[in-house]
Amino acid sequence: MRVKPKNTNRFRYEFQLLEHRDRERVLEALKTLAETPVSSNAICLEL
Repeated sequence: MRVKPKNTNRFRYEFQLLEHRDRERVLEALKTLAETPVSSNAICLEL
């Protein structure tokens, strides 16, 4: 799965707006997602 540059830039911008505590929570969630394999029949929703 490729991430669109538009979405990457939006994430960076919104991530910088978060408080330090919330940034840590987001980073932990991303690490968990990166370590957990996604099944081939998973549905990816884009907001």
